[in-house]
Amino acid sequence: MLLLMPNSQNFLIMMNDFLDNLAANLHHKSQPKMKLTESQLEQFKANYAELIVDGMDMDTLVTFAIESIQQNINDWDEDDVKSEILDYYGEETLNDLMPSGDEIPILETNTPQYGMGVGK
Repeated sequence: MLLLMPNSQNFLIMMNDFLDNLAANLHHKSQPKMKLTESQLEQFKANYAELIVDGMDMDTLVTFAIESIQQNINDWDEDDVKSEILDYYGEETLNDLMPSGDEIPILETNTPQYGMGVGK
Protein backbone atom coordinates (compact mmCIF):
# COMPACT_ATOMS: atom_id res chain seq x y z
CA MET A 1 0.00 0.00 0.00
CA LEU A 2 1.37 3.37 -1.02
CA LEU A 3 1.11 6.14 1.55
CA LEU A 4 0.86 9.55 -0.04
CA MET A 5 2.46 12.45 1.73
CA PRO A 6 1.03 15.97 1.82
CA ASN A 7 2.82 16.87 -1.42
CA SER A 8 1.77 13.68 -3.18
CA GLN A 9 1.23 15.34 -6.60
CA ASN A 10 4.93 16.26 -6.82
CA PHE A 11 5.93 12.79 -5.68
CA LEU A 12 3.83 11.17 -8.41
CA ILE A 13 5.33 13.46 -11.04
CA MET A 14 8.86 12.65 -9.83
CA MET A 15 8.14 8.91 -9.88
CA ASN A 16 6.66 9.13 -13.36
CA ASP A 17 9.78 10.99 -14.62
CA PHE A 18 12.02 8.42 -12.92
CA LEU A 19 10.21 5.52 -14.57
CA ASP A 20 10.31 7.23 -17.98
CA ASN A 21 14.08 7.79 -17.67
CA LEU A 22 14.62 4.22 -16.50
CA ALA A 23 12.70 2.85 -19.47
CA ALA A 24 14.64 5.08 -21.89
CA ASN A 25 17.98 3.96 -20.43
CA LEU A 26 17.02 0.30 -20.60
CA HIS A 27 15.98 0.76 -24.23
CA HIS A 28 19.31 2.36 -25.19
CA LYS A 29 21.30 -0.31 -23.34
CA SER A 30 19.48 -3.08 -25.20
CA GLN A 31 20.75 -1.84 -28.59
CA PRO A 32 23.71 -3.79 -30.00
CA LYS A 33 27.15 -2.20 -29.51
CA MET A 34 28.90 -3.94 -32.40
CA LYS A 35 30.68 -2.07 -35.20
CA LEU A 36 29.44 -2.79 -38.71
CA THR A 37 31.70 -3.59 -41.63
CA GLU A 38 31.58 -1.22 -44.60
CA SER A 39 29.28 -3.55 -46.56
CA GLN A 40 27.05 -4.10 -43.51
CA LEU A 41 26.79 -0.34 -43.03
CA GLU A 42 25.79 0.10 -46.67
CA GLN A 43 23.12 -2.60 -46.28
CA PHE A 44 21.96 -1.00 -43.00
CA LYS A 45 21.57 2.35 -44.78
CA ALA A 46 19.75 0.71 -47.71
CA ASN A 47 17.36 -1.02 -45.28
CA TYR A 48 16.65 2.31 -43.58
CA ALA A 49 16.09 4.06 -46.92
CA GLU A 50 13.67 1.32 -47.95
CA LEU A 51 11.78 1.74 -44.67
CA ILE A 52 11.43 5.47 -45.32
CA VAL A 53 10.22 4.93 -48.89
CA ASP A 54 7.76 2.22 -47.82
CA GLY A 55 6.16 4.77 -45.50
CA MET A 56 5.57 7.32 -48.28
CA ASP A 57 2.46 7.70 -50.40
CA MET A 58 2.92 8.25 -54.15
CA ASP A 59 2.65 12.07 -54.02
CA THR A 60 5.25 12.28 -51.26
CA LEU A 61 7.53 9.88 -53.11
CA VAL A 62 7.31 11.90 -56.33
CA THR A 63 7.98 15.16 -54.47
CA PHE A 64 10.95 13.59 -52.69
CA ALA A 65 12.39 12.26 -55.97
CA ILE A 66 12.06 15.63 -57.74
CA GLU A 67 13.63 17.53 -54.83
CA SER A 68 16.49 15.01 -54.62
CA ILE A 69 17.24 15.34 -58.34
CA GLN A 70 17.08 19.14 -58.14
CA GLN A 71 19.50 19.07 -55.22
CA ASN A 72 21.88 16.76 -57.12
CA ILE A 73 21.99 19.04 -60.18
CA ASN A 74 21.95 22.31 -58.24
CA ASP A 75 25.59 23.12 -59.09
CA TRP A 76 25.27 22.37 -62.80
CA ASP A 77 25.49 25.28 -65.24
CA GLU A 78 23.25 25.70 -68.29
CA ASP A 79 25.58 23.73 -70.58
CA ASP A 80 25.67 20.81 -68.14
CA VAL A 81 21.87 20.62 -68.04
CA LYS A 82 21.53 20.92 -71.83
CA SER A 83 24.21 18.29 -72.43
CA GLU A 84 22.57 15.83 -70.02
CA ILE A 85 19.14 16.28 -71.62
CA LEU A 86 20.52 15.95 -75.15
CA ASP A 87 22.48 12.79 -74.22
CA TYR A 88 19.53 11.02 -72.62
CA TYR A 89 16.40 12.48 -74.23
CA GLY A 90 17.31 14.35 -77.41
CA GLU A 91 16.78 17.78 -78.90
CA GLU A 92 12.98 17.67 -78.97
CA THR A 93 12.82 17.06 -75.22
CA LEU A 94 15.43 19.78 -74.63
CA ASN A 95 13.19 22.25 -76.46
CA ASP A 96 10.09 21.03 -74.64
CA LEU A 97 11.76 21.60 -71.27
CA MET A 98 13.08 25.09 -72.06
CA PRO A 99 11.19 27.94 -70.40
CA SER A 100 8.84 29.78 -72.79
CA GLY A 101 10.48 32.36 -75.03
CA ASP A 102 13.90 30.73 -74.88
CA GLU A 103 13.24 28.01 -77.47
CA ILE A 104 15.70 28.30 -80.33
CA PRO A 105 16.09 24.94 -82.05
CA ILE A 106 19.63 24.28 -83.22
CA LEU A 107 18.44 23.29 -86.71
CA GLU A 108 16.55 26.56 -87.30
CA THR A 109 19.53 28.73 -86.37
CA ASN A 110 21.63 27.18 -89.15
CA THR A 111 19.16 27.06 -92.06
CA PRO A 112 17.77 29.65 -94.47
CA GLN A 113 14.33 31.01 -93.66
CA TYR A 114 12.35 29.09 -96.29
CA GLY A 115 8.61 29.76 -96.37
CA MET A 116 8.80 32.62 -93.90
CA GLY A 117 8.26 35.40 -96.43
CA VAL A 118 11.90 36.40 -96.29
CA GLY A 119 13.34 37.76 -99.56
CA LYS A 120 10.01 38.24 -101.34
